[in-house]
Amino acid sequence: MARGGAPRARLAVYKACWGDSNSTCGDASVLAAIDDAINDGVDVLSLSLGGYGEVAGTLHAVARGITVVFAGGNEGPVPQSVSNAVPWVITVAASTIDRSFPTVISLGNKEKLVGQSLNYNATMNSSNFHMLVDGQRCDEDSLASVNITGKIVLCSAPLEAANSSPNSSFAATFVAVVKRRAKGLIYAQYSANVLVGFEDFCHLYLPASCVLVDYEIASRIASYAKSTRKSVVKISRVVSVVGNGVLAPRIAMFSSRGPSNEFPVILKPDISAPGVSILAAVGDSYKFMSGTSMACPHVSAVAALLKSVHPDWSPAMIKSAIVTTGMYSCHTTSSVYIPYMELPGVITVKPNTYHETHTTRSWDFLGLNYNEQSSLLKKAGYGEDVIVGVDTGIWPESQSFDDNSYGPVPARWKGKCQTGVAFNTTGCNRKIIGARWYSSGVPDESLKGDYMSPRDLNGHGTHTASTIAGKQVWNASHHRSGLAAGVARGGAPRARLAVYKACWGTAGTCSAAAVLAAVDDAINDGVDVLSLSLGIGSDIPGTLHAVASGMTVVFAGGNAGPAPQTVENVVPWVITVAATTIDRSFPTVVSLGNKEKLVGQSLNFNATKNNSNYHMLVFGSSCDEESLATVNVTGKIVLCYVPLEAAATSSPNPAFGTAAIGIAKGGAKGLIFAHQRTNVFDDLENCNKILPAGCMMVDFEIAARIASYLNSTRKPVAKISRAVTVVGNGVLAPRIAAFSSRGPSIDFPGILKPDVAAPGVSILAAVGDSYKFMSGTSMACPHVSAVAALLKSVHPDWSPAMIKSAIITTGTLPPLLYQVAVDVQLVTVGGVKEKHAPDYGKNGSMGTRSSTTMTP
Repeated sequence: MARGGAPRARLAVYKACWGDSNSTCGDASVLAAIDDAINDGVDVLSLSLGGYGEVAGTLHAVARGITVVFAGGNEGPVPQSVSNAVPWVITVAASTIDRSFPTVISLGNKEKLVGQSLNYNATMNSSNFHMLVDGQRCDEDSLASVNITGKIVLCSAPLEAANSSPNSSFAATFVAVVKRRAKGLIYAQYSANVLVGFEDFCHLYLPASCVLVDYEIASRIASYAKSTRKSVVKISRVVSVVGNGVLAPRIAMFSSRGPSNEFPVILKPDISAPGVSILAAVGDSYKFMSGTSMACPHVSAVAALLKSVHPDWSPAMIKSAIVTTGMYSCHTTSSVYIPYMELPGVITVKPNTYHETHTTRSWDFLGLNYNEQSSLLKKAGYGEDVIVGVDTGIWPESQSFDDNSYGPVPARWKGKCQTGVAFNTTGCNRKIIGARWYSSGVPDESLKGDYMSPRDLNGHGTHTASTIAGKQVWNASHHRSGLAAGVARGGAPRARLAVYKACWGTAGTCSAAAVLAAVDDAINDGVDVLSLSLGIGSDIPGTLHAVASGMTVVFAGGNAGPAPQTVENVVPWVITVAATTIDRSFPTVVSLGNKEKLVGQSLNFNATKNNSNYHMLVFGSSCDEESLATVNVTGKIVLCYVPLEAAATSSPNPAFGTAAIGIAKGGAKGLIFAHQRTNVFDDLENCNKILPAGCMMVDFEIAARIASYLNSTRKPVAKISRAVTVVGNGVLAPRIAAFSSRGPSIDFPGILKPDVAAPGVSILAAVGDSYKFMSGTSMACPHVSAVAALLKSVHPDWSPAMIKSAIITTGTLPPLLYQVAVDVQLVTVGGVKEKHAPDYGKNGSMGTRSSTTMTP
């Protein structure tokens, strides 16, 4: 039965939006509608339309006793994207309900899998199977190599999902498969509960219909397709399921997140309500629609009911009653709070927060104090004589690998020092006790320009090796700039290193054959812990044999986040590592011509940039080629700020690079770049080389204030100051890095992955003859490898399973961080505390608890 929430209420219609799918609402029309609503005697005004800043007339409406309810926008899951956020209205987010539409997919091997669809046409529920073909990404290139005519096509590209919602990418895929006369479509996406586009397209053009599946199901279908020469499939008719069997509510992926740019101290959205696949009247029929536009009327109906019970209540009293009496499930709480918790807090720079003796800050942050007598480091002899294998080469001249004070190479070592270009036998010593290189199966273009030897070209291997076992190096800092200045060291500084270079070129291309050969040699050479900061899928060659031989294998989890089901290297016997931030930031002051000083972050360490020169400030919008064609940026600092476009990119890096190059071509002096993620800024270093006034990142709140100043004066000016280093409690950490791949695993959905999270954002370690920041799960992986080495030193008889169990089952979480570290997509609930680790895991259990975050 279809009904409204206040079925006896009266309706007054104010049509202010026009057009078909993308309705256009003019400010003047909305203002006129609100004025008429006030004069007509409306009690509750429900506005399912988008807008930023102050919505014309709403304050006057509320002052006259009208409760105004707005949709919060559909630009999620990006933080700071919520719209209609003025404090006096009720702003509504969208959630799922306890109803789903399971659809059985029958494979030719008699396996039955379940997705979701709106496949209600009875003629489609036949006994006919159709040929199945794997179209992979189902773009023009993928489909050019496969015949899909008359077949059902599987389209699945999990790593590309980080940049799109189901609806936007589905339309392009649908057009491509229809052009080639496919019969049906099985479409994989991480959000399997937004089905609106399916009804609009599938029934009309694909006779065998469409079904949406998650990546786990897609992986099983693809596996079947590869296992037989004539794979077939049938999509059955959909059924409706409601009740406790459906996990709900969950915040909809598309629902815009807070806080608001214009009102950052006012929590927005105020409340969430059902907004996914809502059935209601459309024309003479009933139809599903999804969006915060569908959530808004649910709250409006509740407001109408409260107004009926309490006709004397003001809009503020009605709003208070609604937002203070809501009940939150654990799923809703996590989803609502995460965006707020991931945003940078207000940073106060004080002299006593500078710690020049901390640089590889991550180890102090984890509680591995170098000089504490009772620490795990001391008990483990700083990792003395434990042998750790690392990938992607090494720069042996780095101070981090000096072998002074080391004894002879352990007698059990059976490896060798393989020479090559720019690497002779002196590249090995009592610290780097072995080195090998593997080029088998690596493309020629990746080998070109690299050293045909164990020498590191791109710095990746040197960085990870020094994070694990680098000796103490005093007065290290990022490119000797003074940023993060202090002592650099590894987590197990007395461990020995064995280098297995299996990845090549600036992009770090690794072939499976090379990795397999490296793992085999590591087993035979006598390595204790193998640290692999690389991604090669799920079936990792040789690792099961390595673990069976007693070697602990640690892998990076991948950098395709924040999309779910993107985690890599997920076989159950290895440790898979996610990345977090640490309690260090690099606040940078931008001074405006009105004497206002605002704070962002940068790597602007060049002293010549810390001068008294102001530069003209100009607004570049998205700073793409089209935007920059309409503005003169020569000699100016450019603000690049388009919050809604950030929904299409989880990381600032791609858009930032385009903006920096574009404005540099135009002769700009500096860049202020706005993005929802302001703590991953490795690319800022390159930007500083081409823009003399410096580059910095700000969040959308700061960008909005800069834009407001820009619009208030005819000659706006700005100055970007030198970055400073701040560590400690003033920096909210740890937080799961936006780029860090999320679970669950597609290939092993019953195994929680990643296993643990560790510092992986702006980690300072050796690169060449200097020290440099790098970010990624590649930087998180060596932190866990070092802890594994320390445990191996304390407990040499422990198996890899016991070491893994000790790491992932001994987490504790400081009370302050209970609501900060929770990430429902990563399944992260705790933290490793090093002082407990040696006392647990002795039963050899692989651990069954949720993944943990390594914290102090």
